[in-house]
Amino acid sequence: MNIIPFPRSRLGLFPTPLQEMRRLTKKLGGPRLFIKRDDLNGFLLGGNKTRKLEFLIPDIIEKDSDIVITTGGVQSNWAAQLAAIARNINVEVLLVLRGVKPKNLQGNYLLDKILGAEIKLIDISIDDYKQNINGIMEEMAEDYKKKGEETLCVTPRRVHPYR
Repeated sequence: MNIIPFPRSRLGLFPTPLQEMRRLTKKLGGPRLFIKRDDLNGFLLGGNKTRKLEFLIPDIIEKDSDIVITTGGVQSNWAAQLAAIARNINVEVLLVLRGVKPKNLQGNYLLDKILGAEIKLIDISIDDYKQNINGIMEEMAEDYKKKGEETLCVTPRRVHPYR
């Protein structure tokens, strides 16, 4: 029974296991400690962002988005996961990544390229990034809107339909 009244696309293998941390429990003298193994959820690189994506994907589809714009660090798991999902549902993705182009194509940046994501690198301080990233993404969304494309800006923490 689905107790949450929101549309959901099943992506991960949930529930993920708990793993007891016996040595840490012993070192601390108790209590029993466990870690939630969301890295084992079976979707791309795993992680807790898969849970958010399960609820975001139906929203992207319902809004008939042509392109999704998101952000993160140059090796962002979130960005790679969104790029993979967007490719699966035939939606373009623009990744606005903070950092510089890696000297070697590797890690998530390589995955982003393989998945066909458009990538815009911005080399700014973390403080400037935090203050300005929403405005930067909205400016980029405006360019797509002028072309008649439905755009959705999302971050790991926020969803902002740009119409």
